This record gives sequence, structure tokens and C-alpha cells, in this order.
Amino acid sequence: MWSEADKTGAEPGDRRSMAVLVDEALGYVFSAALRAVAAVGVADKLAGGPRTVAELAAQTGVHEGSLHRVLRLVATRGVVEELDDGRFRLTELGQALRSDVPLSARPAVLMLTDHTLWLPSGEMERCLREGGSVFGGIFGMPFFDYVAQDEQTATAFHDGMASFSDAENRPIAAAYDFPELGVVVDVGGGQGLYFFVT
Repeated sequence: MWSEADKTGAEPGDRRSMAVLVDEALGYVFSAALRAVAAVGVADKLAGGPRTVAELAAQTGVHEGSLHRVLRLVATRGVVEELDDGRFRLTELGQALRSDVPLSARPAVLMLTDHTLWLPSGEMERCLREGGSVFGGIFGMPFFDYVAQDEQTATAFHDGMASFSDAENRPIAAAYDFPELGVVVDVGGGQGLYFFVT
């Protein structure tokens, strides 16, 4: 991963620019790895302390060699750390991937990397050339129609949106100067949330 300092001051077409852009183009691989470890619950298994890859593979029911490669990839972005003895530990950043912590990022990660968002993003060039959304062409119907008829996607979507709301609602409400009297209603889908700001 290149630092911000490495990304500036480079001549057009030089090696550094080429390396930075290739690194950015490979960003989807990290997103896929992050989804994989979130989906199988690796962070929850590491909550009690470092584990070997064999222990993690047995606890999550996945292939040991593949898990090792994916863990090493997410370690490059500081989600986990590989210790000298070969065990992996959860970093401070990685703690947010646990399902049992306040403000867990896990539902948001799973929503943002769900196939309903992943596949259309790969067709962005088509959007540029043709305009509009490609979702219907891939899934045969508009997004919210698909969510309404696919329970797994609906769960991922609603849990992910709730995760965003958990992180945003209180700071947004605290930043606004509400009148002393009155009722504020957020009309929409999802789970809803209410609280008093004092």
C-alpha cells in the first residue's frame, strides 16, 4: 500500500504512478477478502485471543490453506496481524468486524459487498456508455423489487443500513438545534430508532 506522500509529486507515466494505480485497481480483491472473513465470522473467533490458522479453519468450517492466504491479505490493511509464531490476532481496527460489539461494521461490510451491489459495480462502464442503471439487466427487476422477493438480500440490506444508522443517528441528531417542543419523525423503511438528545 502506498502512502499519500507516495501518491503526490510523481511525473505522469512514471513507475510510482503506475504502481499506485495498479494497487487501486486491485482494491476489489481486498473487498472480497474482507467480505470472506466477515461472512465466516473470523473476527468473532479471534475475540478471545490469537489463534492458529488450523484452529480458525476448524472453528469456521473453511479450507485451511485458503483461509491462510485470505488472512494474510487482510493483514496488509491492518485488520488482523500475523504473529511471529504463525498465529493471527485481531487488531484494534479488526475489532469492528466482530458481530458482538457496539457499532459493528460487519453488517455494513456484508451489505456493501453483497452480489446485488458487487455485480452492478462491475458494469459501471456500461452505465457510462448507455446511461441509467444496469441492475435490472442483471437481476431482471429494479433493486427494491429484488430486495422484496429475496429474503437473504433483504436481511443483508436491512442489517447493513441499520449498521450505518447506528453509527450516524446520534451524531446527526446531536449536531442539529431542535426546537424545545415538537416531534421529529423519520419516515422510511428499516428498523427505526428513537432517542432523546439533551
